[in-house]
Amino acid sequence: MTIAKGTIFDVIYKLLIFLVVFDSIRHYSLISSYITRIKEILVVILFIIVIYSKKFFVDKKFFNLPMVLFFSYLILILPITVYLNTPVLHMFNLEGDNPNYGYVIYYKLFQFIFIIVIFYYYENLTQKKYERLIKFFINAAIIFIIFNIIAYFVHLPIMDKFRPFPERISSGYPTMDAQMIAIALLANLYIVRDTSILIKMIKNFVLVFGLIMQATGTGIISLITIIIFFVIFNNKFSEDIKRSNNYSIIAALLLLVSLVAFLYLYYYEYIVMTINIFTRKFLFLILGFSTEYDVSLMVRASQLEDVLAEQTNWFEKVFGIGTFLGSNIENQFNMIRASFGIFGLLLFIILFIYFSVYAIKNFDENGKILLISIILFGFTSYTLLSLYLITIEVSYSLVFLYCILQIEKKKRNLYCNNSEFKNCFSN
Repeated sequence: MTIAKGTIFDVIYKLLIFLVVFDSIRHYSLISSYITRIKEILVVILFIIVIYSKKFFVDKKFFNLPMVLFFSYLILILPITVYLNTPVLHMFNLEGDNPNYGYVIYYKLFQFIFIIVIFYYYENLTQKKYERLIKFFINAAIIFIIFNIIAYFVHLPIMDKFRPFPERISSGYPTMDAQMIAIALLANLYIVRDTSILIKMIKNFVLVFGLIMQATGTGIISLITIIIFFVIFNNKFSEDIKRSNNYSIIAALLLLVSLVAFLYLYYYEYIVMTINIFTRKFLFLILGFSTEYDVSLMVRASQLEDVLAEQTNWFEKVFGIGTFLGSNIENQFNMIRASFGIFGLLLFIILFIYFSVYAIKNFDENGKILLISIILFGFTSYTLLSLYLITIEVSYSLVFLYCILQIEKKKRNLYCNNSEFKNCFSN
């Protein structure tokens, strides 16, 4: 029996997503050295497949003028600033847990473009619905959360370090994982449709629990933003989405309270640490005081201050000092300002504005999802290197591309219905 090419491609896509979702635990597992580069290899393989397929073309909705200007500038200016500011011995350093030197960041810029292209052509290559891939991503995120819960209470053989964050139910990178879970929660609420209310309720419960247990300030802000979005816009969605969300969110929150109470009673020593750190961060965000979250913000501010001190002339202020020092900042906006200068930061902000305006101009269901996704990506970029971490690149690209593809499909169908011409393109 022969296996269709589309099925093989689909397996490659899903393997990539699974590895991306579980990427953060590799730092504390025994198998990290074996899987660390597989994700990047799969991205390249899929990109080559897309290029060699006869369906490839450049869509101006994605490679629009702001995006072309931004990435063209980064690709052109980075070799110059890296050469001028990076010690020769570190220029091509790709090793270790902190590969912040030289041209590894340069490749990451291309990788993000590759990711956009390969997910744009998912349906063309696999002949399967995009929603299926998003559903797989959500399921992978749920498995990841369950794995983290088990690994927190049981020292699994594959884990090199037990409870790397005792105050958080996490065996990976809490801030990155929280933002990946947040976009999975949004997708489960408003993109996945062909599922029962019970299954949706259980998935929402697991995702909300996993997001809270990461106990990160960015995750709390993201959860509050999703709740506000739910309160304002849920009734604007179709009846099936609206009804299933109303039931599942209420039930998920009740289950969440019950589970936290159970853990508090039987695993007091561990769960109380997570509750305390979550409470401190929440109080800081709501009332303005805390004993920790403001410290993490001060650390990021200090990182920026140290790097900007290295910008000693107008050229470095306008065009940056490369990624040798710039990538030591855990903030995408500040990293771009340091590495690519004020001009690069301006182009990055324009890119945000462009897609936000696009979402508002096409403010149907998908436009609303796109806008809230952009806001979540903005939060993510404030505390992470969103254009460096493949988990963030893949998870948010999945939702961005789905929304834009659906918006353009609707506009194309509307045009075809109103057009006198018979040669409209079909999907």
